[in-house]
Amino acid sequence: MRKPPTRHTNPTLRPLEVKICGVRDEAGARACADANVAWAGLNRVPKARRCIDAAEISRVCAALGAVQPILVLRDLTLDAILAEVANAGVRAVQLHGEESPSLGAALRQHGIFVAKALHAGHLTESTLVQAWSEVAQRFVLDGREAGSGRAWAWHDLNLADGRLAGVPVWLAGGLNLSNITAAVQTVRPAGVDVASGVESNTTQTQDPAAIVAFVAAARAAARQASCN
Repeated sequence: MRKPPTRHTNPTLRPLEVKICGVRDEAGARACADANVAWAGLNRVPKARRCIDAAEISRVCAALGAVQPILVLRDLTLDAILAEVANAGVRAVQLHGEESPSLGAALRQHGIFVAKALHAGHLTESTLVQAWSEVAQRFVLDGREAGSGRAWAWHDLNLADGRLAGVPVWLAGGLNLSNITAAVQTVRPAGVDVASGVESNTTQTQDPAAIVAFVAAARAAARQASCN
């Protein structure tokens, strides 16, 4: 079982983190491995289009190679999350619902890496953001319709060294090959999180060529931003 990173990372000292979300088959996992991305999101939200069957997780994780898997979950109890983690053999979770910071803290006590998804409306809720900043090891900043593939006003974000309240940020929401350069150079996040932007329009599964192109563009934009 791979152990995820446990400390905040300084984006100025390491490459941009790229996460491909919604991986649910071995072909998609191999595409992530071939592109050498940092993270692969395995969606376990029931009825979600990208939900992966529990029986497929071990095969997908094996195909990921060195890529770190992270379970995408929504509004589960602590016991339910621990059961998902145990069954999957994955020690990282991305919480996408109305979970409390205390739940995140409990997960950290169990040695689980915690990423918390926030939408644009949360950015004005300073108390919530501050409470989660004491717990979360990554923030995923998305629009109000997470997973919709719709872009949002990320150009208005004002991050300090790729962080929000000290927590490294993965920028998400409608990212694709046509806007990833502007997104990275404008926002300068610690990482980027993409799903629909690297999927085939025909199969709605990961397109290996799209992943390679997206990752190359994101990393090139990060290198350029670091020189400015």
